[in-house]
Amino acid sequence: MFFNLGVVCSLSIDDQFDIGGPEERQKYHTEVAPQLLAALDDPVMPDLTELHPHAALAGKMRQYTERHAAPMPGRLFIDGFANTIRDAGGEIASAVRGKPFTVDGYLDRIINGAKGANSYGPVVEICGNTGTLPDDEREHPAIAALTTMMGLLITVHLDFYTPWNEKGPDDHYNLIKIIAHEKGGTPDEAAVLAMELTNKLVDLFFRLSAQITPQVSPPTRRYVENLGGFLRGNLDWARWTQRYVNRSIILIDRTEPPASHTMCPPPYPLVAKWWDLLDPVGDGQP
Repeated sequence: MFFNLGVVCSLSIDDQFDIGGPEERQKYHTEVAPQLLAALDDPVMPDLTELHPHAALAGKMRQYTERHAAPMPGRLFIDGFANTIRDAGGEIASAVRGKPFTVDGYLDRIINGAKGANSYGPVVEICGNTGTLPDDEREHPAIAALTTMMGLLITVHLDFYTPWNEKGPDDHYNLIKIIAHEKGGTPDEAAVLAMELTNKLVDLFFRLSAQITPQVSPPTRRYVENLGGFLRGNLDWARWTQRYVNRSIILIDRTEPPASHTMCPPPYPLVAKWWDLLDPVGDGQP
């Protein structure tokens, strides 16, 4: 129930920020975002009957979370959702200006603000039948990296299903478009480079998962396993949902694992630092 509620709320609200041109999207955000944040953040819950329907929906999600979720992951989930609302304004403003991101800037926006790469972890913790994670394990560098990696990957994977982005040709919030602009190549050439980057991240995700799971408690072990399940579920959803099914997509299919020697860190410091978490030996690679 919690997972369904979270998905319905977050996707329905996020979809509204994606409708229309940049100016129309900005107008909607200016009108509705303050009400959304009041419903999520205000110490005293506002009267939901006086709010925009989407803000009222967010308030009901907060009420349900406070009643049924453990305090720590529940608060992290609500905070992550609020950060998503705040950051949507920056994303829309960038579209209005028409200024494309760099790859580094795009990754930074996802990890440190945009869509809350870290905000998916509480959803997995609450819904994954793990129990509450021990604080020291939730904050362990490898567990924190895996959580952020999963949030990053479920965002960039969707870029392959909307190569020129469902928001229109003037929107720059898409990894393939950013690489094409930064490298000066065609979309097809940029898609290959984007896939190389995501392959590296997926490979690291599973290598680091295999390394850390023997060292943690059963709840955290289940949590790490569920992070991988979330990744696969996101790909299945993107492939079959009506939101994307009628668009020209770059299919992501099961393939042979890439050779390990190609899995060196990418040239982006924000994610390259995660490779330092691998043990020199014992990571499952020859």
